[in-house]
Amino acid sequence: MKALKKNLFNRFWKTINDTTRRKVLDQENAAWQLTKKDKSLTYQNDNGNLAISKGVLAEFNKLTMGDDVVWSRSGRHWRFREKYDKLGRMQD
Repeated sequence: MKALKKNLFNRFWKTINDTTRRKVLDQENAAWQLTKKDKSLTYQNDNGNLAISKGVLAEFNKLTMGDDVVWSRSGRHWRFREKYDKLGRMQD
């Protein structure tokens, strides 16, 4: 099962890798794309929104290790780090 999830995630990542053109990976869009592939890759959070499973997020974090990618809380998306960003992965 883990191998299947990892394979699905890798295919998903390859599919959405065109994000580099926009430089943003929207969480909601990513969750919908994942749930189309395999519903076990997502879940419904406390607010009733579709969310990405912790396992998939862990794989994403491994793939994006380092300082290149940050999470924008206000925008609910991942993006490449900008010069004005604070230290750390989480940004406002």
